[in-house]
Amino acid sequence: ILYYGASGAPARLGFGTSGDFLKTQGTGANPVWAAPASGDFVKVAETNITSTTASLTFDNSVITSTYNNYRLLMRNVVPETDNTYLEGYISDDNGVSWNTSSIYYRSIICTDDSSGSNAYEARFSALAYMIIGSAAGQGTAAGENLCCAVDFHNVHSTTHQKFASVNGYFVDYNGDGRTVLGGWRFATTDKIDAIKLSNGIDYGDFVLYGIKD
Repeated sequence: ILYYGASGAPARLGFGTSGDFLKTQGTGANPVWAAPASGDFVKVAETNITSTTASLTFDNSVITSTYNNYRLLMRNVVPETDNTYLEGYISDDNGVSWNTSSIYYRSIICTDDSSGSNAYEARFSALAYMIIGSAAGQGTAAGENLCCAVDFHNVHSTTHQKFASVNGYFVDYNGDGRTVLGGWRFATTDKIDAIKLSNGIDYGDFVLYGIKD
């Protein structure tokens, strides 16, 4: 691209990098190539499971100090066994050990699309793992699956307790659709540098995003 610089003489702007756009810098300034903004969500890991896997781990190679908050997007997830849940665990030593104490306080509200209007169920309890589900286990029949997003907040803090929030939907073992809305409080001030999903996964897409502050 030829342009006229501040001196009035023609100049050539060389090739940019693939995906760059031409950016003006205002009156009297030369144009430049620039990379587009990446947005608030940056993909840091993706795993596509197509055969039975005991567990899935995101460790400190992707849960880094770059981001304080993360979103785990789960699509078309099917458990290995009918009428079960995915179980989530956190670690502060990169998965050398997993916290299996009753620190996972859940506050989950769910609806059942076969119930009458305004019917819902709630689950409030402390468990030794984070249940990705609600009042009934997931189904494994054709077409039954889970889709949801789980946000992990302030994972690197060693002063405050941690939280995760969930919003999604799944089909239970009875073939009924259920919302999953709510979250968990992790009753620990330990940092989180690894997350594990377990209890058997037959199929599903898992994408982890870092969320910019």
